Amino acid sequence: RKLELYRKRNSVSESPLIDTYHQITMDCELLEWNIDEDMIFFGSLPGTSISEIYIESANNYLEAKYQQLQGMDKIHPIILIRNYIKDKGEEVFFVEDFARFSGYPLSQIQHYLTNLSNKGFVYYDYGEQRIRVLAKLHNYLKAKSGKGDYDVISFKSKVQSSAGTMKMQINSALNIKTKDLNVLGVPEITLSDSQRVYMYPTGGRIVIKQNRDFVFSGQISTGNGRFNLFGKDFYFHYDSFWVDLKRIDSLQLSVPLKPIQRDRYGDEILTKVKTVIEAVTGDLRIDHPTNKSGLRKDSFPGYPVFQSKYDSYAYYDRKSIHDGVYDRNRVSFHLQPFTIDSLENFTGEGLWFAGTFESADIFPIFDDTLRLQKDYSLGFQRQTPEDGFPIYGGIGKYFS
Repeated sequence: RKLELYRKRNSVSESPLIDTYHQITMDCELLEWNIDEDMIFFGSLPGTSISEIYIESANNYLEAKYQQLQGMDKIHPIILIRNYIKDKGEEVFFVEDFARFSGYPLSQIQHYLTNLSNKGFVYYDYGEQRIRVLAKLHNYLKAKSGKGDYDVISFKSKVQSSAGTMKMQINSALNIKTKDLNVLGVPEITLSDSQRVYMYPTGGRIVIKQNRDFVFSGQISTGNGRFNLFGKDFYFHYDSFWVDLKRIDSLQLSVPLKPIQRDRYGDEILTKVKTVIEAVTGDLRIDHPTNKSGLRKDSFPGYPVFQSKYDSYAYYDRKSIHDGVYDRNRVSFHLQPFTIDSLENFTGEGLWFAGTFESADIFPIFDDTLRLQKDYSLGFQRQTPEDGFPIYGGIGKYFS
């Protein structure tokens, strides 16, 4: 009652598993399913010390991979197949027919097509000696020509086995009832390299939903660390290319040092804003849904964009501030909903947060705007009224 499929790497069966529901490909060694249960497991053979699987979006494109694929060939392999499709009008064909068209010996073209099959561009039926062109080949052609959008989403799952165990090493598990694909051992995922948006799942765990949607807890970072969100149950929507941030624990901003300093790569050196914004909800728009590649920045300026939906708070109860005397239940700045755009390269000068300051009756409650101060905290400067501020519930007046 158990099915095991072994996929030997570096052989004719190297072609990745194609998952049409989640719109991904998966490079793994072993699939295991007890057919009376709802879980299908993916990973490595028993005794593997470190089990690795590679998951890639069906629309993934990397220029380096495209160039590497050509090697020493005069005509790029996927261009040659495109020419055959144009000439013959068919995307399913026999290897022998393609060999005649290309002018290569049959043995050479078999090796040629095996390599493309291993990379997921075609399906090679070795028994029938027949080729079926896969969607990835068309995606690469459109991406290379600039006529189609693409993404850079791919990641490695890496799981270390327990000492002495002789069970299958599991990296991911598919629940065939819910269709959720649970993946372990994922330290980082690049959502957009052009906008520098990265996610770091807590415990390396993510849940992949239909069409590359993800659910995860942990950290999202943009703009080389300028904007960092920490929280739980974040939901990445692939088609609309945004993240629904349902439970943000905190928002940490970083800004360029003044005067501007640069590292050896020419990037501005950043420093953390001392004030952390908490109890935030909102969403992160990574890029326009038709510009997942980020190539048309001029057409869609201002991304990534963070928009808070409800009120949030800044507190001043850190131990380093007068030994934590300003209890957050009595002293806080209550922020109204706000928007920060251009998260890849925003500066401190553009940061402002309107809201209300409450100070445990030291001062009256009043509205103001938090801005970046010289010490890299969020604060404000306010002119005292002519008749002064009543302080400590009216037992005194403050004029300075």
